[in-house]
Amino acid sequence: MFIVNIDEPSQDPFPWDVDANSIPLTIEHAFAGKGIANGYGFRYPGSKPGSLYVIQNGLLAFVWKESRAVLNLQRLNLQELLKKGERVPAFAS
Repeated sequence: MFIVNIDEPSQDPFPWDVDANSIPLTIEHAFAGKGIANGYGFRYPGSKPGSLYVIQNGLLAFVWKESRAVLNLQRLNLQELLKKGERVPAFAS
């Protein structure tokens, strides 16, 4: 989980210039925030500073400053997927 302030741009550069296929990445926006980082054995979680990057094609990445751990997210257009007849698996709870 992470929280960002969209009124506070991040000055931290994104760690990579290209994706896994060597395609250049375009960072559209970057916001400063905090993300929950696991503590020892997930018993003592705490918020650590990081940045949320909005990348082209609906990709999002939250990068923790200290550990450089990355959480990648991708927006799905559910209506488009359903129009194409693609099945969308249910989220497990």
